[in-house]
Amino acid sequence: MNIKILDSDLRKYLKTGATPKTIAEKLSLSSLSVEGIEKLGDDYIYEMEITTNRPDLFSVLGVAREAAAVLPHSGTPAQFLPLKIKKPEVSSNDALITVRSDPKLTNRICAVVMKVKIGESPKFIKNTLEASGIRSLNNVIDVTNYVMRIIGHPAHVFDFDKLNTKELIIKEAQKGDKITTLDGKLIPCKAGKLSPLTISKNR
Repeated sequence: MNIKILDSDLRKYLKTGATPKTIAEKLSLSSLSVEGIEKLGDDYIYEMEITTNRPDLFSVLGVAREAAAVLPHSGTPAQFLPLKIKKPEVSSNDALITVRSDPKLTNRICAVVMKVKIGESPKFIKNTLEASGIRSLNNVIDVTNYVMRIIGHPAHVFDFDKLNTKELIIKEAQKGDKITTLDGKLIPCKAGKLSPLTISKNR
């Protein structure tokens, strides 16, 4: 599988004086193949082939951690810069969500209810998504794709006002189940597969 990431995003989590060309060469000699580097204004885009046995590299954070381990072995100083996390402010616990799941499908689920104003995403988020081949839609949807691209963890967003329950159930799709995509297409699900439909508000 190929992924694309910006050099500017990579350097948020990788401290090094190495050029994009050096980073690409050293990574290609170790654990992943950098298929190409493309100039984009003052930035660069890496296109990398990631093998399925290295899912830890399917993110900017994963590649930065790998580069920080690889570069020093070739005499190039590099340091991994951990993700900085700020504890969110919680003003109320009136709107709580309960999530139930078969442990065979998922071993940890977190959910939070937030009040947001839907609009256009900040430029840095749009740049990251568009450079990696993901279409920018709005700030709510974009932030889930941004999180996935940066840390490699999938995230989803739902309209709380349209739920008739405060319980979400993650389950396998059943025969006859269908989902409607954001562009209005009706897609049938395969029974026994974990799909977008499997996050359900009904038992």
